[in-house]
Amino acid sequence: MAEIVNNAVQVPSTTAGGARTCTVLTEMAGAAVEVETSTGFPAAVLLSQWACESGWGKSVTGDFNYWGTTRAPEKGPAKFCPTHEDITLAELALFRADERASETRREPLGDGKYRVWLSRWFASYRSMQESLTDYVGIFIHSPQRYKAAWQQYQGTKNVDALLIAICEAGYATAADYRNQLLAIAHQSNVQQAIIAARAASGAPQGQG
Repeated sequence: MAEIVNNAVQVPSTTAGGARTCTVLTEMAGAAVEVETSTGFPAAVLLSQWACESGWGKSVTGDFNYWGTTRAPEKGPAKFCPTHEDITLAELALFRADERASETRREPLGDGKYRVWLSRWFASYRSMQESLTDYVGIFIHSPQRYKAAWQQYQGTKNVDALLIAICEAGYATAADYRNQLLAIAHQSNVQQAIIAARAASGAPQGQG
């Protein structure tokens, strides 16, 4: 279960910091279009999750992990990082013992859910390429969890529907995650970055 690093949608500003964010967005859009060309995975989905999970590239959970991808340390390189999850106590009970033991705080959200502050194990990568490959593989090679979402997208090429299906499959625990992703995917700066990256690489325009 992945975790959102920033709960509010962050729109790049026109300040010096905003200029840096735009540069990072341009670089990530280029990588996203390369992935889109080689795998068919839509650049808009990759960029919206990157922006939401990492605060437009400002935060990582594990080396080169901009996606909030969790991984047990016995299954590969991982780092134990502080985060929070919006979950029921029954869901919390399914977490690893060391993750549960790291809890520092919890607040009730209603409907049996709590916001729980704790640390979790997140995947750590040797490079951005390795990170991108693993991220996309979560969806296009999913044996079960995201299989239906990806198969549906293969037929419809509907980016919004893919984002919604990913959320419904439980990618993150925050209640407003779907709305955040949809808002980011449709931001003009994101769309313009994708168009520019496709033009620069010679990739066809028109995909979401």
